Amino acid sequence: RGADILICEGTYPDDASVAGAFDRPHLTAFESGRLARDAGAKAFVLTHLWHSVGYDHYLEAATEGYEGKVVLATPGIKLVAR
Repeated sequence: RGADILICEGTYPDDASVAGAFDRPHLTAFESGRLARDAGAKAFVLTHLWHSVGYDHYLEAATEGYEGKVVLATPGIKLVAR
């Protein structure tokens, strides 16, 4: 609780993409956003994305569950903090 940043996977962009998945070992972007919200995180990094889906779709779903700053972990991203 009260973390500065939460890093969480959200492989599935939404519930529709989960339909038909035999084994669902991953979260949706919305579910990950809710975890960040419930943890009181000041910022949230969403990882393990399908680049073929389109990043806007992930951002929209994540921000439905979390109202703070959302960062998508895209290829080559570098997070530097002090």
